[in-house]
Amino acid sequence: MNWLADHPKIVQVETLRHPAQPHLLHLLLTAADGWVGTGETIGAPTAVEAYVHDVLAAPLLRCESGAPAALRIQCNRGFYGAPRGSGAVSVETAAASAVDIAAWDLAARRAGQSLSTLLSSSSREGVGVYNTCCDPDQEWGIGQEGLHRDFTRSVEDPAGLARELRAEGFASMKMFHLAPERDLGKDIDRVRDALEVEGIGVAVDLWGAFPLDEAFRVVEALDGLGLSWIEDPLAPCDIRHLKRLAENSTTPLCSGELLAGTAAFEQLAEAGISLLHYDIGWAGGVSGALEVAISVAGTDRLMTFHDCSGPISWASSLHVARCIPETAHVECVRAYAHGLYPSIASGVPMILNGVAVPLGPGHGCDLTTSFVAGCLRRISGT
Repeated sequence: MNWLADHPKIVQVETLRHPAQPHLLHLLLTAADGWVGTGETIGAPTAVEAYVHDVLAAPLLRCESGAPAALRIQCNRGFYGAPRGSGAVSVETAAASAVDIAAWDLAARRAGQSLSTLLSSSSREGVGVYNTCCDPDQEWGIGQEGLHRDFTRSVEDPAGLARELRAEGFASMKMFHLAPERDLGKDIDRVRDALEVEGIGVAVDLWGAFPLDEAFRVVEALDGLGLSWIEDPLAPCDIRHLKRLAENSTTPLCSGELLAGTAAFEQLAEAGISLLHYDIGWAGGVSGALEVAISVAGTDRLMTFHDCSGPISWASSLHVARCIPETAHVECVRAYAHGLYPSIASGVPMILNGVAVPLGPGHGCDLTTSFVAGCLRRISGT
């Protein structure tokens, strides 16, 4: 494919927000030849939408090529020529991520290929996923009642939940240290109950929610239990103290979902973080993920992809993960994958025996007619 000639310019940038999903933003790029690509991000959607139309739309519409690389250059140009998108995720990186996902979806659909096939001719067939134990209405307030209340069950019946997930083929489950009274002893008892179930790994997410001294105490208490990993013991930007934790822990550490840019992930890798957690809708889209993968290739660091977002981000993550040998797994919230996501888009990947196979063309997801009908829409361009 010719980098310029085969990627007609973008003639319309459209954003969609649904009142029932107040944290999601979808972005549509329409090219001069009529092809459309869809992107997605989550969090502060009105701010991201304003940034898309007030700052990014004009340079995207002026750009003579709709190629992902060309559009990414427009998104990354800051004031006075300074590059954007290194460090903590922001409204800027979220907007750029949604544009990048849409641009790659557009390119793959035009080529009549799935995103993973466009990216690599030797992609894996499926990607292993682990289940994050969220209730369907817990994370972001965007779920549906009644389906797979995994957070509640991880507190009330962790061993029973572990057995159920193992029977469904999940290799790992991720629990949260979020007891309201922060009773460390009770939390460790719950983790031990889950660990007693053979055939499934257990990880714990600390959400970077604890003061420094308490975070060290919690990690010390969890270390040695046989966890698959400990996630976000501190904020991912606290490189100095994360390095200390990594040096003094035998359990792999995972961090990075709130970071953007190759340099930020390289710092995590150098600090001893084993699993680099990338969010495709916040940290730079498909292009950013490929750049991070190149930067860690040949090391003992592995990438893992963040979920708790939306169907398009999740499907896109699976496509990219198929093409990166250094991917450990992709996060999945089964309550969303089985309930919420199909209400937003068709083509949501199915999970079979703990493996998800993304579809095509593009990332494979199309917003449902009923979802689009309820959206607030804003358009820049023709």
